[in-house]
Amino acid sequence: MFNFAHLSDPHLTTLKQIPWSALINKRLMGYISWKTHRRAEHRREVLDLLLSSLQEHHLDHIVVTGDLTHLGLPQEFKEARQWLDSLNSIADTTVIPGNHETYIPTSYQATLKQWTPYFQSDSQEFIKQAPSEKDTPCFPSLRLRGPVAFIGVSSACPTPPFLATGRIDSKQMGDLEQILRSPSLNGFFKVLLIHHPPIPGSTRWRKRLTNAAQLSHILSQHPVDLILHGHTHQCSVAFLDTLKNDPIPVIGMPSASAKGIKPGYQSQYCLFHLNQENHTFRLSASLYHYIPEKEQFTFSRPLPLP
Repeated sequence: MFNFAHLSDPHLTTLKQIPWSALINKRLMGYISWKTHRRAEHRREVLDLLLSSLQEHHLDHIVVTGDLTHLGLPQEFKEARQWLDSLNSIADTTVIPGNHETYIPTSYQATLKQWTPYFQSDSQEFIKQAPSEKDTPCFPSLRLRGPVAFIGVSSACPTPPFLATGRIDSKQMGDLEQILRSPSLNGFFKVLLIHHPPIPGSTRWRKRLTNAAQLSHILSQHPVDLILHGHTHQCSVAFLDTLKNDPIPVIGMPSASAKGIKPGYQSQYCLFHLNQENHTFRLSASLYHYIPEKEQFTFSRPLPLP
């Protein structure tokens, strides 16, 4: 059995001692949002309780589908790296970026590069970078863990004010299709990690994945076994139709640090159990949620899977 957990959108950074010069752009709007209400909702003590709950399971892997920061500032990436190190002490960890990591165009060296050990591919067999691209994040990532191939894509990109859309660039899309077509992954249970929901129409227009239809088309022809995402701050279960196989389960998790001031938005995580018998995989999923009155996480319900 291979056990892995999915959490998302922890928004864990504190935004202490932010220089005002760093806010003379779109970040000012995000800072005001954090100052007025988000800091009351996204609580480090809730996130600490979630990590304690994770320790109760015998996990082989943990995935985090983006939005560890609030404003994508370099100091936030340093703070988030320390948290990733603590998470990695519980179980081997994979992360992908979310839209809050790319609030505005920022130096890769000062930001996302600090998380390299948690998204770097095991092999460069499928992902080719030109010399001019050596200082850019390399997605999709491919990390083989036991019977599972974790495939991470980045939908994070800077956007104008009032937009939180995502997009997978054309190079990533082509590399992803090459990975999914490869016979090297035959026999692996393929899990796609993405921040934005991949199904067209599954979130508000200003928060959508702008080329979700293109991604869905590729996945319909070259299916994965499971898709995990975040971004909406709500638990969701959907299914993406394919041409050959059963529909792909698409599971979204709410913010891992959410106190739940707004009903239905409290912190949750999902625990997956993968069994393999006679070359056939069987996956089960259990949802755990935060109970504010008890200040603890508890089993909520199983999630429906094919």
